[in-house]
Amino acid sequence: MEQPISKPKWEAKVSTKLANASADQIWPFLEDFFGIHKYFPSLAASYGIHGSNGEIGSIRYCEGSSIPSQETKENEEERSTVISWSKEKLTAIDPAEKSLSYEIIDSNTGFHSYVSTIQINKN
Repeated sequence: MEQPISKPKWEAKVSTKLANASADQIWPFLEDFFGIHKYFPSLAASYGIHGSNGEIGSIRYCEGSSIPSQETKENEEERSTVISWSKEKLTAIDPAEKSLSYEIIDSNTGFHSYVSTIQINKN
């Protein structure tokens, strides 16, 4: 029996250095899983829809304009009226390592099987 061909996963790594903030100053913003809109300016809103903030398995709803929705891509005339949204599930959090991981479980942006890990380096 022939094995199905799996599509290669896209992977990327991004980093930046903040000169005037320590890891301990940054971590409270990151661990506020439901409050990503506070530091991500293209998100109009984010809030919890399941579980407690920072609890593995909790789910947040995010909406904004950073990534055009599938509806927008299909109908450019409605670009200003369609809101992009996603539901994201917290899959791991480690305060000692200052890292968290989440996955997009539903969205209108076309992302499927999206997983992200964010870590604050102390250097």
